[in-house]
Amino acid sequence: MTDTIPETTGAEFIETVTANFTVPEAQMASLHLAAEALDRARAAQDAIDEHGILIDGLHGPKANPAVSIKRDAVAEFMRLNRLLSIFTDEDAS
Repeated sequence: MTDTIPETTGAEFIETVTANFTVPEAQMASLHLAAEALDRARAAQDAIDEHGILIDGLHGPKANPAVSIKRDAVAEFMRLNRLLSIFTDEDAS
């Protein structure tokens, strides 16, 4: 399956960012929140891979809640990366 979530863990993400960028102390909380969002997105993707995008519900198939969790976590990760100015538009292409 093609996945756009980086394979890195949140801790590895923090390590990579702090090794390659100067992160002001005031933005460290945002960096940690981005790492948590990355871990949440990865966990949600793992649940989707295991159970699928639809799961059995009381009245038939229903959307796997992990789909929404992943969507929200990826959006939060990207928002925090923009806030931290970690990636430029050139990096996204």
